[in-house]
Formats: sequence, structure tokens, C-alpha cells
Amino acid sequence: MPLIRLNQIEFSIGTQMLLDKVSLTLEKGDRLGLLGRNGAGKSTLLRILSGELLPEDGERWVDPNIQVTRLEQALPENLDLTTYEYVATGLADVGALLSRFHSLAADGSAEALKELSTIQDQLEHADGWSQHHPALAARPAARPHRHRGAIDLIRRLAAARRAGTRTR
Repeated sequence: MPLIRLNQIEFSIGTQMLLDKVSLTLEKGDRLGLLGRNGAGKSTLLRILSGELLPEDGERWVDPNIQVTRLEQALPENLDLTTYEYVATGLADVGALLSRFHSLAADGSAEALKELSTIQDQLEHADGWSQHHPALAARPAARPHRHRGAIDLIRRLAAARRAGTRTR
């Protein structure tokens, strides 16, 4: 059973047709990768999938039991968060715990280590280390701002930070 379906979607900017009779069906467990040149319509397609843009023609259907969200290509200006912290905001309570854990792990003080133990217990109780955390599955609309695979991204950002790669 499909979670998202686009049927014969059309969208143009001026005279440039970005999406011409595009049809797409996504079912539970599907993953989507978009490749293309700048201006080819990748972001436009994602905005239509998330409901931010309406197609000029065609049909967009989303299962009423899920919420489609997306992460912008660039961080908002004047953001006083690291990339890690920003991505973690998409995971609600588990994200807040992961972000605090990350911050405390970098601190390393005795006080931080004591709190780190408490945060780790809370994460384990919430199954926050699992990539397949229930909150990250096809989300009911009652659980906004949770992204499937975001924990994976947070782990990669943490690994990059440990390796000395700048993530801000």
C-alpha cells in the first residue's frame, strides 16, 4: 500500500518545465535518491512531496497517517547551533537527549560524566540509539518533526567531529 503517490505532476518556473508528467509511488521501506544538475527540479520535487509547493497539474496523495518532512539544503542564517544540534532538533525528545549527550561527551568533566550516565540511561530507555527507533518509522501525524535516518546522520556528524572535520 503506498504512503505517497504523485500522478502526472507538472511544475514549471517561467518557461522552464521542471517536472513534466512525473509519477512516483513510495511504499513503506522505500528509499529515494535524487540525482541531477542544478536547476533540474530535485528540490522542487521534494517540496511538492512535502506539500510546501502545489503542482500546477497532476495529483499528490499522502497517506493521512504519515507526515512528510524534509531537511533544508543549507542551515538557516544566524543559527546558534552546530549542524549536529540542528539535525537533532528534528528528533524531538530523543534529539534533545542525543544533543545533550553529544555536548556532555565533548565536555569530559566529572559533572558532565555524571549527567552523561543519566542521559545514556534515558536514551536506552527511549531506544534512542536504534536507527529503527519507533519514532523514526513512518510517522503518525501526532509525532511531528521526526526524520527517518536522522540518527544515522547525527552519528556521521559526530564521527566527523571526532575526526576533526568542521561541522558548523
